[in-house]
Amino acid sequence: MRRFYITAAVLIWSLATLTLCGGCSSNATGPSNTSLAGTWSGTVTPQTLTGGDCYAAQLREHIHLPAQTAPFAISQSGGSVTTTLTAQVFGQQCQFVGQINDRSFTTRAQSCQGFTLACPEGPGIRDFRFVTATLSGTVDGNTARATLLETWRLFQSGTNEVVGDVVYVSDMNMTRQ
Repeated sequence: MRRFYITAAVLIWSLATLTLCGGCSSNATGPSNTSLAGTWSGTVTPQTLTGGDCYAAQLREHIHLPAQTAPFAISQSGGSVTTTLTAQVFGQQCQFVGQINDRSFTTRAQSCQGFTLACPEGPGIRDFRFVTATLSGTVDGNTARATLLETWRLFQSGTNEVVGDVVYVSDMNMTRQ
């Protein structure tokens, strides 16, 4: 049973990774000489966690521990960048769009599929519903660095009763393959 909860905690951080990667895409108002287009991979390192309800203790165990991202593709047309990322465990998808201007990029998740998890200690099942995610950073040739800010709202499963929010701030280092 403990193994399931540890897997669930890793899944949540994987979603942060997923969102981060998605944020690697950008969408710009004007043409950019810098390219984010291509297939990327890298690491995501959670830096801070706020909230978390019954998952907080397990999630905090992953602070400052880098995790590998699955390779993901970024499409670019001029300064517009888009990507869709899929979590490997439960199959949630996040779609990102944003802008790239010179070497800087900023993206915002347009949508992410929610998911449901049982609390690791005691009774309770929570629905995780996406609120917002942004990823901004810089690209230099075949490497990029970014910061992800991601918020999920937790509900008592099957209801609209808000239990709390989970807010992650993570760093991401990416390499074009």
